[in-house]
Amino acid sequence: MKKIWKIYPEDPIRGPLSKKLNIDPLIVQILLNRGIRGEEEIRSFLDINEFQLRDPFLLPDMEKGVKRVLEAIKAHEKILIYGDYDVDGITSVSVLILGLKRLGALLAYHIPNRFEEGYGLNKQILIKAYQKGVKLVITVDCGITSVEEVELAKELGIDVVIIDHHEQSENLPRAISVIDPKRKDSGYGFRELAGVGVAYKFIQALYDYIKKEESTEELLDLVALGTIADIVPYVDENRYFVKKGLEVINRLERPAIRALISVSNLLGAKIDEEKVSFNIAPRINAAGRISSASPAVKMFLLENYGEVLRYAKLINNFNFERREIENAIFKQALLRIEENNLSEESVIILSGVGWSIGVIGIVASRLARMFQRPVILFSVGGNIAQGSGRSVPGISLFDLLVNMKDLLISFGGHEQAVGLKLESTHLPEFRERLNEEFLKLYPQKNIKEIINIDALITPDDLRDEFLEQLGLLSPFGIGNPYPLFLLSDIYLSNFSFLKNGTKNLKITFEVNNKEWRGVGYDFGHIEDKMMSIAQKVDLVFGIKSSFEASSPFIYIEDLKIKDDTYTILFKEENN
Repeated sequence: MKKIWKIYPEDPIRGPLSKKLNIDPLIVQILLNRGIRGEEEIRSFLDINEFQLRDPFLLPDMEKGVKRVLEAIKAHEKILIYGDYDVDGITSVSVLILGLKRLGALLAYHIPNRFEEGYGLNKQILIKAYQKGVKLVITVDCGITSVEEVELAKELGIDVVIIDHHEQSENLPRAISVIDPKRKDSGYGFRELAGVGVAYKFIQALYDYIKKEESTEELLDLVALGTIADIVPYVDENRYFVKKGLEVINRLERPAIRALISVSNLLGAKIDEEKVSFNIAPRINAAGRISSASPAVKMFLLENYGEVLRYAKLINNFNFERREIENAIFKQALLRIEENNLSEESVIILSGVGWSIGVIGIVASRLARMFQRPVILFSVGGNIAQGSGRSVPGISLFDLLVNMKDLLISFGGHEQAVGLKLESTHLPEFRERLNEEFLKLYPQKNIKEIINIDALITPDDLRDEFLEQLGLLSPFGIGNPYPLFLLSDIYLSNFSFLKNGTKNLKITFEVNNKEWRGVGYDFGHIEDKMMSIAQKVDLVFGIKSSFEASSPFIYIEDLKIKDDTYTILFKEENN
C-alpha cells in the first residue's frame, strides 16, 4: 500500500518555549503537534506528579454506589463482584476485591466463561447468586447494557451497582447506581477511562467518603495493566494511570507481577507499555481466550509466590496454545482476503465455521493494523455468527453498528473494539450494509495509510540531550503516538532481510559517530530495490532505545529509496 507522508511544519513558538522551559526544541515541537501548548500544560505533561486526578464523585451515581456498598459492608451482606474475561475485566475485579477487602467486605467474584456464558451479566448466575444469599452484585467492565438482567436481579431482591466504561444503549438498566463516564448525562469531563480506571475511581471515592487515609497507589500496577491492554487513549487520567502504574510494576512488589515477568522472560528488563502490550497482557488474556479467566484473578489475589508462579505458568501454557490457534486463523483470513480482493473494502468482514471466539478478536486486531481499516471476524456455529471487531484510530466501530441493530441479536463495546452476534444467514446483508454505513459516516475518509511525521530532522538534531528527554513523553499509544521523524539521505552501512512469516528489515547506519540499529516489520516489498550496501535512503522512524543515548535503536515506520512514497506537508495551523 502506498503510504502518504505528512510532516508537521516547524511551529514558530517552539524556539521561545524551548528557551523558557529549558527543553529541547524537538521535544517542544512534539508537544505542540499533540495540541499541548501552554507552559503549565507542558510542565504537567512532562512531570506526571504535577497532574491532578479528577474528583471521583463527578462520575454519575458515584455517591449512590458508594453508600450502597458501605451499607452492605456494615450489614455483612454477601457481595458478588461480576467482571469480564479480558485483561481489563480481570484487573478490574482484582482492584475491587483488593480495595474492598481492607474494609472487611464479604466478597465473592465471578468471571463468566466466554464459551459457555458469554459476555456480560448472566441470568443463570444471578439465580445461583440469589440461592447463595447474595444481596448485592457489583458489575465491573460490563453491565451498562444489561437491562433485562438487572430487572431479574430486582425481582430476586438483589441490588446491582454497575461500574462500566462501555457505551450505553437507549435505556440505562434500573440499577441502584450506574457509574460510567460514557453515560449520556455524564458530567465527568473525561470519557475514555478503561473499566479498571472506573473501578479504581470507585475505590478512591469509597476511601474518600469514609476518610480512610490508606494509600491506593499500590493498586496502580493493576490499573496500568488493564488500561494498556484495553487500548484506550493515553491522555488525561489514563496517562497518569499508565505512567505511575509502570513505576509500581517495575518495583516488582506484587507476586503476580513478578511471576508474569518471569514467565515472559523479562526479569531484569525495564517494563514499559510496549512490554505490557506484547508480552504480559497477552498471557493474562490467554486464560479467558482458551479456558477460564479465573486462574488469572486468583494469581493477582494470592500472596504466596510459589502458588502465584504455578498460576503464571498455567497462563503461559494457555498463551502458547492461543498463539497456535491465532496463527492458523490469521493465515486462513489472509488467504481469503487475497482470494476475494477484500483488502480495499471499507470494512473487512470474514467468517469461519468453528473459528475460536476467544481468538478472533486478536486476529481482527492484527488484520486491522495490516490493512489500516476496521476488521470484523465471525465464528459461525449452527445458525449463529458471533463476531469480534477491531478498528483503527478515527473510525468508531460502535457508531457504525448503531444503525445495524435490526440485524443484530446483540452488540456492545466502544470505538476501537466491539463484540456482536447475529444469525449467520444475515451475514451477506450485514457486510453490504456496514460498508454502506461507513460511506455515510466517513464520506471523506481516506483509508490509505497516512504517516504523520513530527519533524524533518538532520543528524545534528539527534543530540544526547534530546534522546534523554524523549523518555519524558512516554507512555506512547493512542492519543500520544510514538514520535516519528524523517531523516533524509542516510547511507546504510548494512542491511538484511529476516524471513519470519513476513520479511523484516534490519539496518545499521552511523549518525554523530554512533552506530544506530533499526528494524522494520513486513518490508519484503522493497527487497528487490535494496541492491547494495551503502544504499542511500530517506527514513521515517521512531526511537525505541529505552531512550538511552548510548545505544540508539529505531523502528522503521517507512523507507524511501526512489519514488515509492510522496510527501504532503501539513497546511493546517497548529492551534
